[in-house]
Amino acid sequence: MFNNYPEYINKELKKELDEKWFSVYNYINLKELILTSRKDFLEILVKINSVFAIVSIILWVINIFILLAFLLIWYSIIFLIIFIKLLKRTYLFLHISDVIYTKKWLLLSDNIYYYKEDNEKLRKKLDFYSMEFQEYLWKPSNLTEIISKKKAELSDSTLKHSKKLSKIMSNVWSSKESMWLILALWIAGALYVGFLYLFYYIWYFISYIFSFIYIIILKIIIFFKDKVELKIKNITLNIDSDIQKMHHIYDLLKSKLDRFKSWEISDISSFTEDKFKNFYNQISLILNEKEKLEIIINKSKYKDFIDLFIFKKYLKNNFNKPIIDMVSLLSKYEKLIIEQIEEIKSSKINKNELSAHLSQKKFMLDDKLKIIKFNISKLNKSIL
Repeated sequence: MFNNYPEYINKELKKELDEKWFSVYNYINLKELILTSRKDFLEILVKINSVFAIVSIILWVINIFILLAFLLIWYSIIFLIIFIKLLKRTYLFLHISDVIYTKKWLLLSDNIYYYKEDNEKLRKKLDFYSMEFQEYLWKPSNLTEIISKKKAELSDSTLKHSKKLSKIMSNVWSSKESMWLILALWIAGALYVGFLYLFYYIWYFISYIFSFIYIIILKIIIFFKDKVELKIKNITLNIDSDIQKMHHIYDLLKSKLDRFKSWEISDISSFTEDKFKNFYNQISLILNEKEKLEIIINKSKYKDFIDLFIFKKYLKNNFNKPIIDMVSLLSKYEKLIIEQIEEIKSSKINKNELSAHLSQKKFMLDDKLKIIKFNISKLNKSIL
């Protein structure tokens, strides 16, 4: 068994690989993709803040309409740059959003990396993706923290420029004949800060609407792209979820039947029958999902990399456990009903009214015993 996993495979994933042989991991999600644009915008604003402050003041002194034209042109260019970057990342996103781990290989985009031989090659790829999305494989995303830091940098930079402008105005104040320049500088500074935040919030509002539409378009693309990785992931998640539901149904029945006492069969009959329907439904769903998963993997490029034998073994162990537990529970329930039937048979009460009542109870118990025997037989046949 290959256990020399690289550092981007944590303890939980290692356990899953040992049990199932493969795992599908969502590397980048849609929200993180959109957040990269917000990070880009703030990074650009921080970089151009000083230059824009100087240019804005100079252009305002020349002509306010020239200043407005300059800001509109440059912010339009900034928005275009951000959109181009988003398109580039979207292309990457559609290829690397879901990663398939196996015990020996990492399947990323259209590339297959063997842990032992391609570790350095893969590391370079992961470093590149980390720079693009601010998230290293299997580590938390840093986007939220980076955006917060960039916001703080922008505020600090703006405050710094405001203090410098105040200092210049203080020096100019000593020359009374230059009061017009003080007023001009003050208005220029106010305009610059005002336009900076005006365009920021305009962009924020536009980007919010745009991202909503963009995400819908991407979801449609992903849906029609019919990603095999996503199918494999969803089916395996469904199987695990259905197995957990089987355990939950078993726990509910066990809790109810543990409180079972004589002559309470009529009170729990509908409950147990309803839960058994749900239990059998989960069995049917799991078996159908298992068959679908095998077909999808065998028809995909992953058929030579995913060991279905190990996955079947994992499924067999986890699927059989709640069934075997349920058989054991029903066997106890069966013994209890048999004891009650024997107790009725051995009763020597001859009163007609009471005897009729006991006969009715025996008939009900016999019927329940047949149902239990049928369920035990059916469950045993369901075991993989």
